Amino acid sequence: ADSTHLYAGTDRGVFLSTDGGTTWNQYGTGLPDVAVFDLAISSDGHLRAATHGRGFYEIVKAP
Repeated sequence: ADSTHLYAGTDRGVFLSTDGGTTWNQYGTGLPDVAVFDLAISSDGHLRAATHGRGFYEIVKAP
């Protein structure tokens, strides 16, 4: 695991920092602009996000 990569579930979706939290960018496509309450990384490296009222999404990592 890379300790400089951080994921955050916010009230505006999922964000990723690749520099230990100094800068943040929105992560993933197709995820609605909705609160994310839980994040998990699957064994194959995909990010799973549980949202408030809009269901569950899986963001497939780039090959």
